[in-house]
Amino acid sequence: MDNNKDLKYKLPKIIRDKIPDVSTNNLEFRIEKDESRIKDFLFLKLLEEASETYKNRSKEEIWDLLDVVDEICEVMGFSMDEIENLRKEKNKKLGWFKKGVILEKTDYYD
Repeated sequence: MDNNKDLKYKLPKIIRDKIPDVSTNNLEFRIEKDESRIKDFLFLKLLEEASETYKNRSKEEIWDLLDVVDEICEVMGFSMDEIENLRKEKNKKLGWFKKGVILEKTDYYD
């Protein structure tokens, strides 16, 4: 696959704040002011980071993924403590993912 074509497909995208200061590549940047668009870009970044985490399975990719989740929480007005409490409640009610239970069939999805 042509890397340039792939890169153009993924743009525009949100990037870390300091990349424009440290980049030596010929890149164009802008500052998005619309908060709803920033949220959209962050959710797209979440999908990108989830895909990279799936492919690379490294702690650096998990760190990137968690950084995006943290930023999404901030722009949506949630604290990580709130999210952690919800996570614990849901885990208590529905369990974790420790046993490796795999759903094979359901009529729930059409």
